[in-house]
Amino acid sequence: MLDDSILGHTIFDGLPDSADSFYNIKQILTDARVTYPAKMTWEPVKPTALICFSVDSRMFYIKDEVGEYETLSKAYDEINRRDINVKFDESVRLSGEVEDFMGDDLSMIGVPSSRDGFRRMLIGRGREGQDTLDYHHYYQFLCLAKKWLENQDDFVLAYSFISSHPAFWYRPNADRFPHMWDTENGHHSVWVGLSKNDGVPVVMLEHGSSVAPEHTMHYHDFRLDVWAPTFEEAYIDLAKRTHKFFSLDGEERPDVEYQKTQLELDLEERLEEVERDLSE
Repeated sequence: MLDDSILGHTIFDGLPDSADSFYNIKQILTDARVTYPAKMTWEPVKPTALICFSVDSRMFYIKDEVGEYETLSKAYDEINRRDINVKFDESVRLSGEVEDFMGDDLSMIGVPSSRDGFRRMLIGRGREGQDTLDYHHYYQFLCLAKKWLENQDDFVLAYSFISSHPAFWYRPNADRFPHMWDTENGHHSVWVGLSKNDGVPVVMLEHGSSVAPEHTMHYHDFRLDVWAPTFEEAYIDLAKRTHKFFSLDGEERPDVEYQKTQLELDLEERLEEVERDLSE
């Protein structure tokens, strides 16, 4: 479980707005002892092919393979047809085709396009760095969490805090895309109801964490139930309740004091009865 004190680390005061910060974010978080939410899964690592350039022949080639290619794009397209990852060797800089790039590891390269006045971006992904964007999103959430903790009555911060909180991460299309997670739509399963109490409007919210181990749906967590006079106050309260019962990596906080409602007690009793009947 990630302790709130981790937000005292200097990285959450902001990182340089640079490609190095973006592509090295996993290592930056690891060095700060930030643990990534355990529920997340990633696609198994694919094999990687390395594109190189021969200064002698002025041709591109794929390391450890026979064959040469006139352009970097043709070598890149050959690899993409195999559904494997691509990396670019430093030698491609000598080809004259590299117009610009991002990342010291040539993670993204701009090359001439077949259309005049345009260029094509080639994306390199090796065994490392496939989860870079996920780590970057998580870093952004933790920076947001720090701001929210300092001003918990800010409606915009509270709304955003719920939206990207790991407790609500889930897999929307697990059958087709088992490793695709929705990490920025924490309001997806919030139930919103409106009523009146003695003529005064009441906003009601219900929410819950994604259900392990599949994480394809959310449950109704009575501890997160909210009644408030306005939408703003309701979401502010929901953010506070979420933080009370779930840590910043989405894990449930242990031993949090909570008085169960009579409905919860009745439901637990009924479930125990069903389990006893099934075991007989």
